Amino acid sequence: QEVVGTTFIDDCQWDRSAEYTSLRGTWTHDLINGIIQCAYPPYYGAAYLINGISADSLYLKADVLGGHPNRVGIVIASDSQLDSGNYHHPVNGILIQTAYNGGVYVDGVRSQNIDKVPETGGVWNTWEIYYDTSIKKLTILVNGVLHQELTITSPIAFNKIMLWGYNLAVESLVKFRNIQIIAASPDATNGIAACI
Repeated sequence: QEVVGTTFIDDCQWDRSAEYTSLRGTWTHDLINGIIQCAYPPYYGAAYLINGISADSLYLKADVLGGHPNRVGIVIASDSQLDSGNYHHPVNGILIQTAYNGGVYVDGVRSQNIDKVPETGGVWNTWEIYYDTSIKKLTILVNGVLHQELTITSPIAFNKIMLWGYNLAVESLVKFRNIQIIAASPDATNGIAACI
């Protein structure tokens, strides 16, 4: 079957909050500075679901900003659920983040580790995430440099995408900008590379 691609681009210069759903946390769109940011005083995980796109395979690029004690992340292949019994990590999905507990989550259990993404507090970093379900391959680049490449060994049956933050405090927000996603249709058979 021919690959059908879906594109989602948010430069964060317009109020597109209706295209997202907060699963936990206070998420705001700062149109003057062109950012999406989150604060959640009670700590642990918070997520912002992107409503209009589903992706089995994808290419995602975004600028992210975190810094200890706050952690920034992106969840792909998600079922749009957070696990209240596990610090509000994903129930199902692949969590890429700047803390030690990134990985593949299946039914609330981390079945495979993903290395902590390096960061410098207060410095924007550009993340690129390639995920090709046809070969079960995940590739993560930070500022154009390969961070990790791995084969996903656990079956993933979901396809939603979420922005994610952890250990959030009002005075120190996690931030995202310049979000670009190219997604292969869930019924496509020849991978994300044909869409890029």
